[in-house]
Parts: sequence; C-alpha cells; structure tokens
Amino acid sequence: MRDVVRDTHHELPASARMLRVPYDLFDPAGPVKLRDGLITYLEGGQSKTGSTAESTLADAHPGERVLLRFQDGTSESDEWWLCQVESLPPFV
Repeated sequence: MRDVVRDTHHELPASARMLRVPYDLFDPAGPVKLRDGLITYLEGGQSKTGSTAESTLADAHPGERVLLRFQDGTSESDEWWLCQVESLPPFV
C-alpha cells in the first residue's frame, strides 16, 4: 500500500480492515476521521463529510484507493489515511 498523503509504503495482511473511498475524496490534507459511520476530512481548504463502507483488503484490487488505519504509535485510533493498493497481500 502506498500512503498517498504521507508518501510512505506499508505492507498489511489481506484481513486488514479498510474503508471504501467516496467518489469525491481525491487529495485530503491529512487524515480522514471516522465517527458515527461517516468520514470527515479537509480537502481544498474545506471540511467535507462522506459515507463509506467497511471491508477487508482481500476485497480490494490493485490501483484502487482505500482508507487504512495504521497502528504505528504515531496516529490517533480514529485516523484513516488515503492509500493506493499497489499489490494484493497474500491470503492467509
């Protein structure tokens, strides 16, 4: 996975939780927040809200953009990051 916002790469298992990206989410300024089933994000200097659907990376395909949460100790638990799937993780 390539973190589009922070330009970093991550490897996650196929069972990792992901959120589908709304059609109008292109280039958020920072993380996306999930609360009460809706996401909020800053884009183009405006706060926006959108709906999403939860799934796992096993349902993604290369080239797709998804929202992922990283437990790396530097992010809050409700922060999701826009990422592009570069390759599918192995199924375990």
